[in-house]
Amino acid sequence: MAFKLASLETILDRFWNTFKRFPLAIIVAIAGTVTLMLTLDIDEWELQQDLIRVTLACIVVMPALIAVGTFGEARRVSDLWAWAMKVLVLALGVVFWLTVDHLEGYKYPVVFLLLVLATHLMVAFAPWIGGKKEGFWQYNKQLFLQILVAVIYSGVLFAGLAIAILAVDQLFNADIEEETYMRLFFFIGGVFNTIFFLSGVPRDYQVLETDESYPKGLKIFTQYVLLPLVFIYLVILYAYMAKILIQAEWPVGWVSILVLCFSIAGIFSFLLIYPLRNKQEERWISVFNRWFYIALIPLTVMLFVAIFKRLQQYGFTEERYFVLLLAFWLTGIIAYFLLSKKDDIRVIPVSLFVLSLAAVFTAFPIARMSQLNRFEDMLEKYDLLEDGKIKLGDKEPDFAMEKDLSSIFDFLDDREDMTYIQPYVSFDLDSLEAEVNKGKKRGGRIGSRVMSELGMTYRSKYSHAPTSGNEFETYTYYGPANESFEIAGFEQMRRQYFNENINYEDKEPYILYEEGIGYVVTYKEKKLPVDLVAFAQKMARENPKGTYDPLDEILLEAENEELALRLYFIDFRFEMDKDKKIEDISGSVWMLVREQ
Repeated sequence: MAFKLASLETILDRFWNTFKRFPLAIIVAIAGTVTLMLTLDIDEWELQQDLIRVTLACIVVMPALIAVGTFGEARRVSDLWAWAMKVLVLALGVVFWLTVDHLEGYKYPVVFLLLVLATHLMVAFAPWIGGKKEGFWQYNKQLFLQILVAVIYSGVLFAGLAIAILAVDQLFNADIEEETYMRLFFFIGGVFNTIFFLSGVPRDYQVLETDESYPKGLKIFTQYVLLPLVFIYLVILYAYMAKILIQAEWPVGWVSILVLCFSIAGIFSFLLIYPLRNKQEERWISVFNRWFYIALIPLTVMLFVAIFKRLQQYGFTEERYFVLLLAFWLTGIIAYFLLSKKDDIRVIPVSLFVLSLAAVFTAFPIARMSQLNRFEDMLEKYDLLEDGKIKLGDKEPDFAMEKDLSSIFDFLDDREDMTYIQPYVSFDLDSLEAEVNKGKKRGGRIGSRVMSELGMTYRSKYSHAPTSGNEFETYTYYGPANESFEIAGFEQMRRQYFNENINYEDKEPYILYEEGIGYVVTYKEKKLPVDLVAFAQKMARENPKGTYDPLDEILLEAENEELALRLYFIDFRFEMDKDKKIEDISGSVWMLVREQ
């Protein structure tokens, strides 16, 4: 058989047919890709964030447009209703863009991921809503294979073109910008990959209903790779369950993740071999399926025990809420496949879709309410309320009190919900936030300042209470490692890691610790002592925290008759004892230096 390349006319004809079938999905993919490319040429933070938000909205909307398109085809709805559904999806995308008005914090990435999960699940089941279940497995098999092929084609195409561009750059001194490779990656991933995938989305749904083909390699992979892994998980989990029963212990929180992973692996294995279940020679599949769900029952009980124990101790967070939702979902799936005679696997993606949407609207309010209840319990426990306001009075705050309150403020800070504690404090939080964020590009955290205003010390989750063997508290600060800074007026610039044990550097300028003096910067054999102890005391006083939250800037300037110095700290660490004595200063820094 002669090998024949597809003609340009054939390629264009296939593209046009795909575009006619999914016009809005392709336009949205192009729009999202273009806006992402534009961020490479824009330095203004707010405009860059707006463009990224457009891209995120397109990523959410595009699968939903594909889903409503295939639903309209399968159910043969009128063109008017088909376009009405697509316009509704676009409108919801605009609502998402307007609602997610910035990208900082914990809340918005989680909402985005949940919506992406929900819209991708829609693609899996949309054409089969209200219809026969036959063909559903074959449809998703073809979608899965088309995704794999699209990723392989896109990867090879990107690698080939990137090497070609590099060759032109190196051989002809073309001076091609580094951003060109990123633009190519965005284009192939966002446009080519999308169109290639859409060109292979099945459209003859009636043929799929009668298709009984099954890849032999898939059965081999499931039977000899996935199922042995599932059995290994099962043995480990049952051995652990026996251990905690014998030792009368509560299950550790991590076991929840392992039970869910085991459950998902088992359910996925069953889905892969689902079409073979009624064949006489493959009766073992039905036996495996039933006993798998029976084996899940004790593990699901252990899952509930583990999550409820954590909820009793620490209340709801979004992660614990998601685990609890999945535990209830797993219980429902077990009951359905053990008790129902319908054996309809569409229930899996449909129920996960409903669960994802429910989590978008319920996870954050429930977690916030739970943590605020814990906050009120803490105030009563430590007797901090006077006329409804937090007041220390004559009480001396201890480490446990400060760390408990700081953990609640961390939670609320991450979700931009600090306003919910306004009824408990006598100062205005909006004014405090404006003061903290004055001159900053974007809003910062205010939990440490709230603690300071209350007369207490902020304690991060990394802080440890001083003991007889540990009289020091560790402080850690992070600066904006990837941001630019002013270098005008200086001769040399260098990045260096420093600590008190490093005593040799062969490249100037450098900063080293000298016994009896402290840290000293050397440049052209001239020296400038730098008082990092005083700087550490100033940091601890002005930023009473040691957190992972980056500061806008950690800057120190110094000079003498010989040298002038500016230090931009990437990170800065030290320990402070009960008497405010500073020890073990270390970190990473950009040094800018000049001769006077």
